[in-house]
Amino acid sequence: MPANSPVLMAAIDALSAAQLAVNNRNHPLIHRSRSLYGTALSQMMRAIQDPVTALKDETLLSTYMLTLYEVFVGVTRGHGFFYHVQGLLHLLTQRGPASFDSRLSMQIFHAIRYNSLSIGYHLRKASMLDSPEWLVVTAKAAKADPYVALNDICIHIPRLLERTDKVTRPGCPQEEIDTLIEDSQQVASRAFEWLSTFERNGPQYNMVDVASMEGFVDICADRVFDPVFYFHYFGAGICYLIYNMSMLIMQGNTFKLLRQYRQLDIKQLYMWDRQLSSYADSICRSVPYNCRPVTGYTAKFGSLTPLMVARKYYELKGAQNEAGWCGKVYMGARVPELY
Repeated sequence: MPANSPVLMAAIDALSAAQLAVNNRNHPLIHRSRSLYGTALSQMMRAIQDPVTALKDETLLSTYMLTLYEVFVGVTRGHGFFYHVQGLLHLLTQRGPASFDSRLSMQIFHAIRYNSLSIGYHLRKASMLDSPEWLVVTAKAAKADPYVALNDICIHIPRLLERTDKVTRPGCPQEEIDTLIEDSQQVASRAFEWLSTFERNGPQYNMVDVASMEGFVDICADRVFDPVFYFHYFGAGICYLIYNMSMLIMQGNTFKLLRQYRQLDIKQLYMWDRQLSSYADSICRSVPYNCRPVTGYTAKFGSLTPLMVARKYYELKGAQNEAGWCGKVYMGARVPELY
């Protein structure tokens, strides 16, 4: 990675200023970071318009870093993040799957794929990265890395959501509905199997008093979720958050399909309610770990999206205490007027 790459240096300058501004709640530095962001955008446009530079790792990394800038200092209500991810997917298409043959390029790819997954959940639109040719990129890593293996499964969920929106329109053949339900159940089975493997030696966390989580009582003093999870290592917490958020989204979608197109008895309704509630509950018990000062702002941001998925579930269920807790934590964890 060249240390004198103009596009990379500009992206680092902008993102570094944004991180410092958020950490210190420094509004003058925020304005300075926006100027640096403009410079970085200009450098990025030059890079991606050059047929040689566009294919380099530093161009891909720089564009990804600008998506993080939008997380720290969102100035476009999420549109900038969306457009940067679309730009990243365009760069992936230009490069092709075979170009991801180094450790750095693979790390960038994993990060891009998770961003694409997040947008797919929000927009209920399939990602191009769920195709066989792109899944080949991660096939080897998935055998050893549970995070990669989990995302290999989850990347299929946005397409299930997109298909759901199509089949629920009037006049859809019953065969399409049945196939969608079956496909959803197959993805869920793969996810259950992933969790079983991940926890083959037991859960990757201990239960602790929420007050023992440094700084969390300052964010939210309510003990609605107590005890909470203290993960054995940082990556385990990320995996649990992604798993529970993804299952809450997918299984909630499948449950709606079953209620609309199949007959469920009282016992089945009860079991579905327990399952969905467990995902939301686990998300909330995972969040305090990621809000500790030692984990940094990136970890905190990463837990806020699952938290909002849990909040939506509790609001629809009418669970006011739980939904209120999610809202308090979200407002307490973010930095007002900065992102």
